[in-house]
Amino acid sequence: MKKQFIGGLILGLSVGSVIAFAAQYAAVENPFPVKYNGNDVEIEGYNINDSTYFKLRDVADIVGGFSVDFQNGTILLSSSKVNAVTNTENTFSVGDVWTVDGQWSFKIDSVVETAERNQFSDKNPAAVYEVTYSYTNIGYEDSDGIMDGLYISLDDFVDAKNQMAYTYPNTTSTYAKETPIGATCTAKEFVGVENPGDFKIYLSKYDGNGTKHKAVFDVKVEK
Repeated sequence: MKKQFIGGLILGLSVGSVIAFAAQYAAVENPFPVKYNGNDVEIEGYNINDSTYFKLRDVADIVGGFSVDFQNGTILLSSSKVNAVTNTENTFSVGDVWTVDGQWSFKIDSVVETAERNQFSDKNPAAVYEVTYSYTNIGYEDSDGIMDGLYISLDDFVDAKNQMAYTYPNTTSTYAKETPIGATCTAKEFVGVENPGDFKIYLSKYDGNGTKHKAVFDVKVEK
């Protein structure tokens, strides 16, 4: 799908240019998978003139550790958000609602083991779980003006023997989307594990005021 960029802040993973303001370009969605620390991540990217670009704020949300601001015609990158962390010990179960006042509510709706496998994947997990989750934008607005709404993805998982699990590329058409205030998004993610059984989902998200919130969902898998 082609899109037009007009004066948008983007991060380019290309030689010679890292941060750029685009004038107007025809862009196609990035067809390549993206991994962070060996784990698959969902991030909106685009190919422009054979270079791949991502929104700088999206990268900040995934890797953490820095903030993005725009003031008086200047882009401000800061590590100030590192110490702005709350909710580091909140633990929830499937069906519980994690609410950040004035920002969002989030819930793991269901977790079901599936026998479906992707014949094109190089991964061979011992078990794959289909995770359905939903979130509501209570009042989240991107202070940088880059995101069009609330976007929450599932990225970090730990399996029954405390080994890092990963997103698994199974078939779905229910993806996380940038969601405006007052709307709810339902999405699916597949988790591949080497050790079947109970696992944990770790979430972290900056709110619209620049504070990072964390939660852990303890998933009990029926035997």
